[in-house]
Amino acid sequence: MAAAPGTFTYGQYRIPPVDEQVHFGVGQPAPSLLPLARVRAAAAAKLAEEDPLLLQYGYISGYPQFRESLARFLARGYGKDAVDPELLFATNGVSGALGLICSLFATRGDAIVVENPSYFLALSIFRDFGLRVAPCRLDEDGLDTDELERMLRAPAPAGGEPFRPRFVYCIPAFHNPTGYSLSAARKAHLCRLAAEFDFLVLADEVYQLLGFDGAPRPADPLCYFDTPEVVAAGGRGGAAGHVLSIGSFAKITAPGLRLGWLQASPAGAPLLKRIYNCGQLDSSGALNPLISGVVHTMIESGSQEQHLAAVRAELTQRGRVLGDALRAHLPPGATFIQPQGGYFIWIAIPPPLHGMRLMDFCVVKHRTRFHPGERFGTGLDGFIRLSFSYYSAPDLAVGAQRLGEAMREMIAASAPAASIADKAEEAKQ
Repeated sequence: MAAAPGTFTYGQYRIPPVDEQVHFGVGQPAPSLLPLARVRAAAAAKLAEEDPLLLQYGYISGYPQFRESLARFLARGYGKDAVDPELLFATNGVSGALGLICSLFATRGDAIVVENPSYFLALSIFRDFGLRVAPCRLDEDGLDTDELERMLRAPAPAGGEPFRPRFVYCIPAFHNPTGYSLSAARKAHLCRLAAEFDFLVLADEVYQLLGFDGAPRPADPLCYFDTPEVVAAGGRGGAAGHVLSIGSFAKITAPGLRLGWLQASPAGAPLLKRIYNCGQLDSSGALNPLISGVVHTMIESGSQEQHLAAVRAELTQRGRVLGDALRAHLPPGATFIQPQGGYFIWIAIPPPLHGMRLMDFCVVKHRTRFHPGERFGTGLDGFIRLSFSYYSAPDLAVGAQRLGEAMREMIAASAPAASIADKAEEAKQ
């Protein structure tokens, strides 16, 4: 018997329905948010064209008309008068872009800096390339660039070299897993540090266009801070041209398109030229030219922006419903910042709860699952990440209630033991 549409035929893994489990770990668009009809119509229109060169290897950075269309789309999304299409480079998604950049700009054994916490699958990519990951703290304003500066200015160890990362990887807008956004002041500071200490900044900006309806737009993509004027304002020297902003259609259209883009500042154009001239692309040509044609058609017809507006509206509702349900059901001491965009809520759980043990308990007894904080970095066992992208708003509310019940049950079960330990300690005094 054929599988029902969307159950498992094409999926990476099976996602349970709400009556079986609410899997808050799923950071994917819901089937209802995948624009099959729009993609079908765009593909039919593109394939009705008579030019067979659409099926050739393709212009390495993406054919000019696609990049021009993408530039107009991004300008509207960023609130800019214009985006230079010559500073855009088509990629096969963020993960493909990270792999390509690592292969060209880093060597096995190099040190890199990542936020703590950070996107756990990006960490896997960096491990594949043998890179040494140095965590740097973040807070509600994003990557702590003061802490990064301390790391960079620390004296060299005896007999060793000062700490010099090959690149810094960050998620500036609606961060995964925390939902936080990097402030404009810290973006400027990061670009000054990159100029002074000569490291790259890889800005994973896949959620940049997914701000909630009515919420303030996040600060400009990081490449807009990579300018001679911003660098000179720091007064410590160095040149601009160290930032690559990485975007993707995975979250704003569909992951299966495997299409994204790099964006550089004018000062960063040599970074794109180095990628353009690499042997891998000289051999293969463009990354995903056929799908670029389909998305080009979606943008030009207005279908892409219509879909993005619908996605933002749905995520706005889901994020707010989940936040309200968590405030209603979580026990005292469990805290979170209400997200203003993206996919995720990052929850600090109260003692004696522990992320991994709580997840195991939820799976066995309360039909919920999520990602514990330990997956995203070090020292994070007091946190959990929930995604609101996949399940409907009512299902998210059900999951929040189950999660709250699980937390309260675990806290209550630990209370007698804690009370006995407290009395034993008092007896010693």
